[in-house]
Amino acid sequence: MTGSSATAVALRVNDVPVTLRGGPGRTLLWALRDDLGLVAAKYGCGAEQCGACRVLLDGLPAFSCQVPVDQCADRDVETLEALREREPGRRVVQALIEANAAQCGYCLPGLAVTLTWLARRSAPVDENTLLRTLDDHLCRCGAHPRILRVARSLLGVAETEGSS
Repeated sequence: MTGSSATAVALRVNDVPVTLRGGPGRTLLWALRDDLGLVAAKYGCGAEQCGACRVLLDGLPAFSCQVPVDQCADRDVETLEALREREPGRRVVQALIEANAAQCGYCLPGLAVTLTWLARRSAPVDENTLLRTLDDHLCRCGAHPRILRVARSLLGVAETEGSS
């Protein structure tokens, strides 16, 4: 990015006011990683298809690989780095680790962010809600059944006939 095309964008990341460089083509993912050193959110597909880049934006799951920094002014971003330090995120991360729920682990930060969001909600989570919500996440190494078992246990979701 050069000169006049860069913009300064003020927002809050993990409860800390920050100013990030914005501009054409600059996404929240790269600003978090390059400017702030927050590397839990990963670049996967770059097209909102894998969930590796998931963060919470104003409390809702968002694909940071597609969110322009320029659209984040005055917004709140939460990354796994902060979520794992407080409840229910700490419980989510610990359960995933204890269950050895991942194989390669590339998808796990995004999944942990989404599971933390589900655990924060006051509405009960059923099997359909869980599956629909996690459908945005792609586990390439085949650990998805283990991840789902952990998610069901954490959220008190009864496994239904034929679910994996």
